Amino acid sequence: MANLNLIRIAGSSYCASGRWSVGVYMDPKTKCSVLIDSGASAGVAREVDHAVKEYGGNITAIIMTHGHEVQCRGIHYFKEQYPNIKIYSTHQTGMYMQHMIDESDTSRGGDSNKDEDHERIHSITDYIPYEEGSFQIGSIQLQIVTLPGHCAGMIGVITPDDVVYCSDALFGYHTLSKQKLLFYTNIADAKTSIRKLLSLRSEAYVLYHGGCIRKSKIMDLANQHLTRINKLSNVIYQIIKDRPITLESIVEKVMRRYEIEQTMQQYEITSEITRAHVTELRRTGQILPNLFEGYLYFTGSTQETIPGTDDQEEHILESNANYLSS
Repeated sequence: MANLNLIRIAGSSYCASGRWSVGVYMDPKTKCSVLIDSGASAGVAREVDHAVKEYGGNITAIIMTHGHEVQCRGIHYFKEQYPNIKIYSTHQTGMYMQHMIDESDTSRGGDSNKDEDHERIHSITDYIPYEEGSFQIGSIQLQIVTLPGHCAGMIGVITPDDVVYCSDALFGYHTLSKQKLLFYTNIADAKTSIRKLLSLRSEAYVLYHGGCIRKSKIMDLANQHLTRINKLSNVIYQIIKDRPITLESIVEKVMRRYEIEQTMQQYEITSEITRAHVTELRRTGQILPNLFEGYLYFTGSTQETIPGTDDQEEHILESNANYLSS
């Protein structure tokens, strides 16, 4: 018996129990099963496979909602078990996966997972148009909904049971209680996607990090996300508005304010989140960029945009002191 089980959401729509809620839609007549994402590892994929088999299902296809590793790491297992399996993604997701693999090749050299990673990108058999509409896999009719914001090219899937698998457009309550910053790479798109999910008025939503959220709770969850997003934007604006400051210094102040763990992984995540909020503040005209002596500064749109020589020197000394004391 596998440790992981399938949770019935409605009709023939399921999700995997545990940390990563891999989606499963099982055709009630043929038992052909479509997965939404593949799992965070071969071990997770194996348990999903066993759980589907216990329900009499046969996995014939996977829809990749986006290209982050915790969605994609199970592809290798399923390709080994089902050589003819169909794996679908958007073109944007395919390009993102290739970009991440290229970067990984450069940084890690001869890592033992290199061949597996390259197989993953070449395992995509068909591309899904990045647009709203119906999508047929065998006898299964699904609806695709575009959900940018967390990752470019991300999609959600709506089953005939009116269950929305919304990937990482929203995160569950447990994730909200643990994560101080929400990972979105485009703030305007993230807000649009959240509001789009609300407009669907579906009976149930499955979050990859959070499991099933029923219709009665989705408004509260969405509002918590929007509040958290707006609060961080305001925090970053307050950091920027009074004096010119570099992106690197903004990241440092965000990490200190939210007591983010001082690791390279957390730095990279915080940097990407911060950059997204800075980009949105620029887009809405609240801050302005200025290049000065090789440094890119940001400041409030009503403030002086050229840092004084003394200010620049103080900034460099302060940054060095913070680095040495951290």
